[in-house]
Amino acid sequence: MNTAILTAGLTTNDIKAMRQADRICFFHSPGEGGSIKAIKEVRNADPFAERERSHEIAVATSFRGQGAGNHLACFEMFHTSRFNEEWMTIASFVKVGDEITLEWYRDAKSNGYCERTTVQSGPGCGMELHGDALYLKIRRGDKRFSFLVSVSICPDNTARMIRA
Repeated sequence: MNTAILTAGLTTNDIKAMRQADRICFFHSPGEGGSIKAIKEVRNADPFAERERSHEIAVATSFRGQGAGNHLACFEMFHTSRFNEEWMTIASFVKVGDEITLEWYRDAKSNGYCERTTVQSGPGCGMELHGDALYLKIRRGDKRFSFLVSVSICPDNTARMIRA
């Protein structure tokens, strides 16, 4: 496991942004580290005004699985976070001071059904499938919590959650 220690804990504003966001993005960029971006749409805005506002939260990242490491580019997104039960559970659970780690698990779900299976037609035809996963880990004092945020099964292309 490769871990980057980064955060001092969630703030009141971080939690407010997580709970009110219309969209939530999870990132890891090589050389930059991890973050969670909470995006809020501005309704009834002037046609020349900004259509959205965002709040970015720096978080620690860790990696597991085949070829795991800081050199990977990772991305996952909830387009309608306020209607996503998993995200709403996480957002209601976090507290001020919680330390967040995004754990990107490359090929976590590449089980016997995925392994040696290829896309049969369309984009990615002939490419092997990969099952990547994103976990959100919370450290609250001596306590540890873990949530499975998302699983993505697709070929090794630009749509893959964890890319080399």
